[in-house]
Amino acid sequence: MHRALILAAVVLAAPIVENGSAQRSSRASRTAAHRAEAPVAKLGSGVDLSEYEDAEGVEIKTRDGVTLHASYFSPRKKTNLAPAAILVHDTGGDRGHLMDLGQRLWKAGFAVLALDLRGHGHSATKDLAWKRLDADGQKRLWALAVRDLEAASAWLRDQKDVHATNLNVVGHRAGCALATRHASRDENVRSVALLEPRPKELGIDVAGDLLDLGGLPTYIVSSKDKRQVAEGMIDEAHQATGSPYIDLMICSSKKEEHAPDKKTQSGVVKWMKDKAFPKRGRK
Repeated sequence: MHRALILAAVVLAAPIVENGSAQRSSRASRTAAHRAEAPVAKLGSGVDLSEYEDAEGVEIKTRDGVTLHASYFSPRKKTNLAPAAILVHDTGGDRGHLMDLGQRLWKAGFAVLALDLRGHGHSATKDLAWKRLDADGQKRLWALAVRDLEAASAWLRDQKDVHATNLNVVGHRAGCALATRHASRDENVRSVALLEPRPKELGIDVAGDLLDLGGLPTYIVSSKDKRQVAEGMIDEAHQATGSPYIDLMICSSKKEEHAPDKKTQSGVVKWMKDKAFPKRGRK
């Protein structure tokens, strides 16, 4: 089954420095007004972005004019083009919940972009904030957030040290719906990791989108109490494609936890590294 190419053009803004890890030349080029508009370091999740000194704050503009705030870990090694990872948080969350995972992926050799989706974190505005919307408004916002991943993908492909056709997407809980929907449309995606996905999420058919991935390497992390649901989604996808392409990891995640635990992070990093980096010496 073939995955469709993204047809929409995405207009991107230049990156803006938010913390001390950015290059001096970039910092010097910002105006005083630009610095005043930069968001504070602390997120609603309680995560202080200044603790991640290797991440640069950037702004990305979507095709429908929404400005997204994100943290970008540029590749550690500059000798080869690096695979990239896009991190997609849960509803009501922000990139802070996935910054530890982002840092681990960066240390493993990835370029990493952790987003605050529209209406969330530093991307929220007076006129567009997740917590101020009713159920219908939240459902519409989440559907539109697929455009945020389109913009993130285009922005990463424009980075000179990133391998443009080796993008990998990680979704957490409701973020899995956006991750699968985007991966089914973007031919540049090499793999997708879904942390605690549900078959349906805010009107998005996650299980159906798994079928549309057409054999794209996929990693699902499920809690023990949701194991049967995850296995059902996997069996349906494998029967439809005729080949196994989804790997399953069972974790002991608790409902109140808003970020993947260390064991889950380690599993994701190991799996994604295996999929994204070329195997040398193998026939």
